[in-house]
Amino acid sequence: MRRPLKYLFLAASMAVILALALSVESPSDNPRAIGPVWDLATGERPLATGVQLELHDGVRSQWLLSAPSVRRGEGGVLTFQEPRLALAAVGGGETVVTAREGVVDEEVREMLFTGGVTVVEVPYRRLETESMRFVPSRRELSGDDRFRFSDRGLLLEGSGLVVYGLDRRLRVDRQVRLEFATDAGSLP
Repeated sequence: MRRPLKYLFLAASMAVILALALSVESPSDNPRAIGPVWDLATGERPLATGVQLELHDGVRSQWLLSAPSVRRGEGGVLTFQEPRLALAAVGGGETVVTAREGVVDEEVREMLFTGGVTVVEVPYRRLETESMRFVPSRRELSGDDRFRFSDRGLLLEGSGLVVYGLDRRLRVDRQVRLEFATDAGSLP
């Protein structure tokens, strides 16, 4: 009588293990369920979800790149969905870059942000453009598209922008338009 009972418990435990294995491997209709997440636009499974990459100089964080998901693309590039890059600013504080998509080329170690790129240093200092490149080795942001930069009482528009070393020096290549307001609250 003991032997059939032993086999019954063994079969029950194997059934539980099999059910757990199948539930972990199959995507769920419940968006809050834990398990693989599939990109509905492309139908592919991301390389990772809830990604955070950070670079330290030994004392403090230099930059932190985070995104809900990342996929591996052709040519050794990583594509981040809705990336957020937080850069430690010279003299304290941080500069935050957000976009709809970001691509990191592992070979040249550069980041390209595309689609509704926004760079915010403090609540009132804001840069908007369609694409922006970040070169970590030079701590440089650059882009060839049209941009709009606003600060208290200042509006700067143009095409082709380079922000050097995130130390508040910049170069605008063409179509420069600069506007100062007499009242700091009058510019959009």
